Amino acid sequence: MEKFERISVIEATQFTGGYSFDEMCVEWGSAFDAVKTIKNEFLSIKTPFGKVDVQIGDYIVHYVCDGEFYVYSEEDFKSFFKIKGIITQATRQQAVDQFVSSLTPHTSVSEIKSKVSKLVDYLLK
Repeated sequence: MEKFERISVIEATQFTGGYSFDEMCVEWGSAFDAVKTIKNEFLSIKTPFGKVDVQIGDYIVHYVCDGEFYVYSEEDFKSFFKIKGIITQATRQQAVDQFVSSLTPHTSVSEIKSKVSKLVDYLLK
């Protein structure tokens, strides 16, 4: 039997209280506005599992594929998710150009291998 890894694209922000309400409303618009409740400076989110109170330090996660919102503690968030680097074509070209310009006729094979490895790691992150 083959094993598969689930890939989900999410947007997330850590709740810091106060001003972050407005930032989340601007970022997620009416989708977030429809699920949030603010009472006495406390935030609650409607999730598929019911209403969840958000604590300072919790992460609010928006699953892009289905539009649902979830709340994760900081510890759970860091164990389930990692930040996906976004490399634009311009950034990719800049990295390749920097790599090429770092080579000289005197660059050793081992140094070239090391630089190629770093470049590949950067481009695949």
